[in-house]
Amino acid sequence: MPPICAARYCADAPNILTTTSTTTATTASGTQIPTTVVNPNQCSTSAAGWYSGTMPSIPGATENGTVCYSWNGNSCNWSNNILVTNCGSFCIYQLRKPPVCNARYCTDVPTGSITTTTTATTTTTTPTLSPQCYNYTTIDDETRNINELGTMVCDQNLFSSGPSWIRFTGAGGIQILTEAVKPDKCSAQATGWYSGEMPSVLDTATKNSFNISPNVHIVDLNVPIRAKFQCIKTKKLLHNISANICLHETKKDKYISGAFNDSISIWEEEQVTQILQLLIHHQHLDFIDLGANIGTYTMYVAALGRFVLAIDCFAPNLIRLARAIQLTNVSNQVILIQNALFTHSGQYLRLSIDTKNIGGQGIYLSSNYSYKYRTRKNSSTNNPYIVKTIMFDEVLPILIKRGVRSALMKIDIEGSESFVVESGSHIFDTLDIPFIQMEWLKVRHYVDRVKVIIDFFSKRYYYPITSSCQLLNTREYKIWPNEIYWLKKNFSNFC
Repeated sequence: MPPICAARYCADAPNILTTTSTTTATTASGTQIPTTVVNPNQCSTSAAGWYSGTMPSIPGATENGTVCYSWNGNSCNWSNNILVTNCGSFCIYQLRKPPVCNARYCTDVPTGSITTTTTATTTTTTPTLSPQCYNYTTIDDETRNINELGTMVCDQNLFSSGPSWIRFTGAGGIQILTEAVKPDKCSAQATGWYSGEMPSVLDTATKNSFNISPNVHIVDLNVPIRAKFQCIKTKKLLHNISANICLHETKKDKYISGAFNDSISIWEEEQVTQILQLLIHHQHLDFIDLGANIGTYTMYVAALGRFVLAIDCFAPNLIRLARAIQLTNVSNQVILIQNALFTHSGQYLRLSIDTKNIGGQGIYLSSNYSYKYRTRKNSSTNNPYIVKTIMFDEVLPILIKRGVRSALMKIDIEGSESFVVESGSHIFDTLDIPFIQMEWLKVRHYVDRVKVIIDFFSKRYYYPITSSCQLLNTREYKIWPNEIYWLKKNFSNFC
């Protein structure tokens, strides 16, 4: 939903209708959010929202972008993130509550139509479309048109229950505006426009769509999960952010699962809250969760509406996390990967076993380890303690296709944190990752791994700090806190 009331998502009509949206507008209001600046008091709003990216050209793609709300001479005075999926003949949008009232999503009347002339016989392959292309809400609202100057309308109530996939249809428009909209259009004071790129490549969490290594195992979040375990609604953080979490038995997972007590407590509440606050303050950031476990961080960030790439290697964790994602209805915002991060891809490694901390096992190798004698060729993947490795850089195509440019990162992989930087230099060099939360409890005991980590981040102008932003001395790494943070130079506003 838009960030304030009196703000509204604005829409326009393309010359060629090739976009899809989760919300469908089917009246004279239009079927597309406008792509050019609109005058004040249009779309029945004071602050109309519009989209500044290009329209999708290939069915099946999903992009993560930003809706901006024009106000007081500022074309992006407020903003919120949305997802856009190309469903072939139309686009759908995953829209959320605007940040202010009156803010509104806006539409416009089509100015052209699709004309097809067949001159030769052609063979086409029907792309695999995302599930949301078959399960969305249609909006047919004439007052969303960019020329509507009537009663001020707010989208906050419409999207108050959380993100919804929407398709706009009708003469009013099918696509959110992609250029700044002036205030008071679309029957709202703050009109919203989309500042991201529209999908142009096939999406959904499949190897074929991302063209990635066959060693990367993407969990299919559409598969029903019949296993029985306890799932609860989490405590609300920052007043209204909560999700579902699925737990191990407390006697087997006394730390993480044991920390959850309905609406009273969660695992690492202070750290999770800090991540949420940073994401709220920096709207352009997504989240990368390395060592997701049962998904405390992943679930809260997804509930906030941000995209999450979550990686964990332990199947009992992942089945619980997948179920929590389904229960919270955030499958479109999470890509879940079942692999261990290592310096070599396609290896099979054995995890340690901890009967009281089932989710906290790790790959323990000596400081002068040789991965060869630790690997098992043709190992059965039915054993959850035998895991297949990937290099971190192998997930870069996924991040690029999802439109991730900047992200916060959490690394908690039980002493294997150095493997992330050893195998992920391209990700750190390609994406803007200003802030990294890293567990230091176990890795501090491996001198060689510590050197790899410190050298890697120092060369990229990161500073190690505490949770209270106190600078850490790299020569005293053995007495660093159990949780540290790497802050990139010139990002002091994170503290």
